[in-house]
Amino acid sequence: MTRTKVERMEVKHLPLIVALSCLWLSLFVLYVAILEMNSGRMIYTIDDVYIHLAISRNLNEFSVFGVTRYEFSSSSSSPFWNLIISAGFLLVGVNDMLPLALNAILSSIAVVTVYVLLKESGTSPRCITGVLLSFVFFTSLPGLVFTGMEHILHIILSLIFVVLSSRILSGDVRFGRESFFLFIVTPFVSAIRFETIFIAIPVVLLFLMKRDWTHALIVLGMTAVPWVAYGIVSVQNGWLLLPNSLIVKGVEAF
Repeated sequence: MTRTKVERMEVKHLPLIVALSCLWLSLFVLYVAILEMNSGRMIYTIDDVYIHLAISRNLNEFSVFGVTRYEFSSSSSSPFWNLIISAGFLLVGVNDMLPLALNAILSSIAVVTVYVLLKESGTSPRCITGVLLSFVFFTSLPGLVFTGMEHILHIILSLIFVVLSSRILSGDVRFGRESFFLFIVTPFVSAIRFETIFIAIPVVLLFLMKRDWTHALIVLGMTAVPWVAYGIVSVQNGWLLLPNSLIVKGVEAF
């Protein structure tokens, strides 16, 4: 590849380069600051991630989905995140830094995802740069990395879910490639965070308003799959149908 072609590519993808540079610079600064405040130790900004780490470790080492190795506990509304961390432990060994590394990678993927969607919509480079920088800083993307939680992966999957749904809703095709991908993505976005139901229900209602029963049933059914699977396992182990975290949130809301 000639130097001219490289320069053109850099200019062409300049908004992405700028956004990723700002993201990784922010991650570096925050990482150094956390180490400085904690005597050289990496400590996550919230304690919820340590519940995920305990569940994932017990799942990996003892085949038990629980905060202890002795029995199942309904302590997570993000079972897919636990499975991902557990798989990571299987590959690289048990390490508290794994969620941080995963989120650092996922944060970059999130920026690339937004960039690709904006490019496809024909947005100008200047506008893309502004949106990407806003996405990095106004959503506190660097901060989310250091929670060690599933939120960044949920953002990526939710973006894909919403874009696929909007394309189907705005088109005349009853069933096509977008429908197939929606069928695949929906259970994953639901399993990564059960709160996805609050995104899925409006989409289902929009499909119903268009009398698109097929897509309404697909979204509703695929959203329910992780809930039903988790609920069956939870009830069989003497717990409630929903995870404790969701029940607590429901009680607090009322």
